[in-house]
Amino acid sequence: MPDDDPENAAPAQAGGEPLNLGDDAGDPLLQELHDRMPDGYDFDGELIRRVRTSGRARPICGAALVRTQARTASGSGWCAEILFRSKDGQWHCTVVPIRDLLSAPARVVSTLVDRGYELRGRPRDVCDFLLAMPVDRIGEAVEVTGWVGDRFDAFVCPSGEVITGTGVAREILFSGQPRVTAASVASAGRAEAAASWWAGVRARGAAEAVMLGLAASFAPVVLPVRGDPSFLLHLHGNEAAGRISRTVAAGVWGPPAQVSLSWADAPDRILAAIAAAGDGLVVLAGYEQRYHRKISAVAEAMAAMDASGPRRVVILSTGQAPIQPQEARTPGQQDLRAVIDIDARAWNAEAADAIAAAAATGAGVFGPLAVRSAIDWRLGEKGVFLTIRVEDVLKTLTGADVGPIDTETDRISRVFGALHGAAAVLELQRLVPGLDRSTALFRRLFADWVARNRGVMSAADRQLLGRAATAIREILQNDVLTPLETVDPVVPFSEVGWQDAEAVYLSVATMTRVAAAGGSSIDRLIDLLLSRKLLQHQAERGNQWRLPFKVVGRPRAYKIPRAAILRYAAALPDPE
Repeated sequence: MPDDDPENAAPAQAGGEPLNLGDDAGDPLLQELHDRMPDGYDFDGELIRRVRTSGRARPICGAALVRTQARTASGSGWCAEILFRSKDGQWHCTVVPIRDLLSAPARVVSTLVDRGYELRGRPRDVCDFLLAMPVDRIGEAVEVTGWVGDRFDAFVCPSGEVITGTGVAREILFSGQPRVTAASVASAGRAEAAASWWAGVRARGAAEAVMLGLAASFAPVVLPVRGDPSFLLHLHGNEAAGRISRTVAAGVWGPPAQVSLSWADAPDRILAAIAAAGDGLVVLAGYEQRYHRKISAVAEAMAAMDASGPRRVVILSTGQAPIQPQEARTPGQQDLRAVIDIDARAWNAEAADAIAAAAATGAGVFGPLAVRSAIDWRLGEKGVFLTIRVEDVLKTLTGADVGPIDTETDRISRVFGALHGAAAVLELQRLVPGLDRSTALFRRLFADWVARNRGVMSAADRQLLGRAATAIREILQNDVLTPLETVDPVVPFSEVGWQDAEAVYLSVATMTRVAAAGGSSIDRLIDLLLSRKLLQHQAERGNQWRLPFKVVGRPRAYKIPRAAILRYAAALPDPE
């Protein structure tokens, strides 16, 4: 590894005199290449040459230089940012693992040649030259997309482009695998190109579908600021509106075809896309009821990302059928995090073909510009602003019949608040002129969800269920339930109850206390749990479940799926 001390750099070519570059005299990169030329090489203005001991020079390749080297936070994963000039005189950039320069020179150089780089010698000669070039900048290498660290001043787009705020002095290289190939636009023309893209997608009506797609595309950038969970948004009943939202959302970051997947794809492919979408978007099209078995795996993938750190993902799904039909709600034990059906049957989608075509034109330009604008606006310090957007949505819940806000309702309000916040950030940056204010749309969508999901119970029943669920959560937090999943051949009797990964098993005494915490009798609570399919039994006396033989005395208990009941618990306050 070359020493990064500039005083130890190899001497420049012949006395360090400026090279006569002719028509390229105004190209600072060529002059930099000349000034940083390692010992044993020279540059004649067109080609890099290897100087032999006899003094003769042998051409090996076109102009190229190592701009920066970087390593991961653990000190491994070293990589190099290589600038190279193609035969048409254009400069290009690529990031290459340094280990590949040593072990796979043919693969590295063939990639450059495919982009117009001129090769005169062997690939090994090119890689030896790049390894010999001194560098004086050592940066940070990251292998995943999304926010870099917790300062919210650097973001890696799905294309691998690293966006930093104006004046941010961070050398960051993305050494992972890009998810999309975004359009290459010079910085000076990016604002004009993004404005043209937006004008194309919004000029044809379909305001609801366009706004939802836009907000869903930018919500993953916003979610980590407040630490809100990942979610899946499913538009159903209007394939044309779904296509508008899909293509607009995908077009923010890259060609829609590269971002979009199908529910018909193999589960491994879908789960890999979710895992790779750090602070990013996954688009799934063509949902049908026969793919319902894939939902739990998708939910688990979102939950795993949320549990692993601050990265988040938003999944935008479309299809004719809803994911959670009212008559057959998804079983609560699958814990779908936030899976929200949106009925789009009444949405205007007459211009679907024109909007989809406009979204694909200049795709991948809008997202990076929006991220840079948000960083300069100090998005990471705008937690209060985003919280107000959630409160805007929650204002839908008014009146004496509302009752306490349960965990599920709180979580859904955060989803629509994040969508509202994403749209509001773009509005404030003046990136989406002509966009209707997003408050009304997301409050209405939240109100629709509340009417479908909270309106099926009376306020009194919802209050009882919420209090009982909160009491059960406190029992779990106090760790007083005896585990059933143990290597011991015998599980002791418990006056309180038992638990495993799927359910809690409460004794009659505990169930009575839970009912009392809700202000009711045990019989009324049992009836309510049965009506909500939250109490599992074996057709035994008293609606109880007989425990396994290894439990001393094999008693009966009330079996309640833990994930299903906890969705009704009172929402936890935000941490300070």
